[in-house]
Amino acid sequence: MSGWARPLLLLLAGACGLTLLGYAVYFDRQRRNAPDFKRKLRQREHKKSVEHLTNAISVCAQPHQLLQLLHNTLPPQVFEMLLQRVPYTKQVRMLLKS
Repeated sequence: MSGWARPLLLLLAGACGLTLLGYAVYFDRQRRNAPDFKRKLRQREHKKSVEHLTNAISVCAQPHQLLQLLHNTLPPQVFEMLLQRVPYTKQVRMLLKS
């Protein structure tokens, strides 16, 4: 390495570390100040899980049995989100096949 490369790499590593620390502090402050933070985070997780489950149902050989299993295991509000999304996924798949 030349004479200026090492200090530049150290400076870059320090800047990245400082940026990561700043992001962590900012995120923690947002979490502490938002009373509905946990609810919003859970809701986002539910949406992602429903999306993945919808994909699983659309490629499943026996979707009715999978839906019955999910009905017994998922919380009611998540299962309702899933039921609302299933017909939409089938319509999109039909359009893609055309």
